[in-house]
Amino acid sequence: MAERPRRMDATFEAARPELPPELQLGYSVARLARLVAHSHTARLGQLLGLGLAEWRLLLMLNRERQTRFDAAAEASLIEKSQASIAARNLERRGLIRRAPDSRDGRRVWFKRTAEGDRLVNSYLAETAASSRALWGQLTEAQQATMLKWLARLIAAAERQETSPPPASQQARKRRVD
Repeated sequence: MAERPRRMDATFEAARPELPPELQLGYSVARLARLVAHSHTARLGQLLGLGLAEWRLLLMLNRERQTRFDAAAEASLIEKSQASIAARNLERRGLIRRAPDSRDGRRVWFKRTAEGDRLVNSYLAETAASSRALWGQLTEAQQATMLKWLARLIAAAERQETSPPPASQQARKRRVD
């Protein structure tokens, strides 16, 4: 397998604009997420023939219990329209099953198939070494602390997302006479 060329850090750093300190944490988290996603996207296509949205949806589903479509899309971190396309592709490949809700015809349930389980387990085993190499940069205690900090930040971001914007940012109503 040919190794793909790696981006030179010096080139990237030279092109990056100087960020104010208050933006550096968010930028760093977003950059790490993008690098990990990019790496997985390439491997998913090569090893499984799946895109990132398909993988995320497949990973969030469980063979033992059904999951509502909207909950699976939300947990997968993908838009419902992308989740719908991914679900069709996964169902066509026999990796998930779709079932209508018997009480609400508009609601759809999903469940991973045995073949879907096999594919997930195969990919996780295949990529275990590279995952350990990345996350192994931190000790187990550091990983636990980082997860706790990230959970705190995610909870705060979710609270901000659901709270109304400050009055200074709300659109002012125009009075029409």
